[in-house]
Amino acid sequence: LKLGCRLLRFPSRGQTAEAVYEQQIEQARNGNYTSFLHYLQRYQQQHALTPEQVADWLEVASWAGRDDEVIQVWLRYNVYMPLPARGVAAAAQSWRNQKQWQPALALWKQACSLAPENDDYRIGYIKTLADARMDRLALLEAQKRVTAHPSQINLETLAYVYFRPRRR
Repeated sequence: LKLGCRLLRFPSRGQTAEAVYEQQIEQARNGNYTSFLHYLQRYQQQHALTPEQVADWLEVASWAGRDDEVIQVWLRYNVYMPLPARGVAAAAQSWRNQKQWQPALALWKQACSLAPENDDYRIGYIKTLADARMDRLALLEAQKRVTAHPSQINLETLAYVYFRPRRR
């Protein structure tokens, strides 16, 4: 895997920058987040990132549990470009992890608006409502999901709303 890092600096003649990037993404999908995150940090110092690349950065940093980095990247780039729903959702999850309910809820709504068919974004929104102690709205939204789509994941989301620990 150290070879992958060398390839970033010295791609072989037959290897394009896109191929190197795809290699790094594949490594991140397999749990090697650090190499990709370092690559993007270096790359963005000399190149303008595309919305897709920023979304990749947000997602991989989220997978790595780096909420502060996700929020920092989000704050830096979201003012310059519209980001794909997956990037918005990664930022929403990081704000949720930081217990910053209002930005998290706003971003979950945005992600749902950008990708209305994505159940994960709806579920993230509902769970964040529950975490924020917006119990009535969380319950209403969760019940609507179960009524419209009585799937295991929607039932689990409803259970999350009902049984989330009620700490004072």
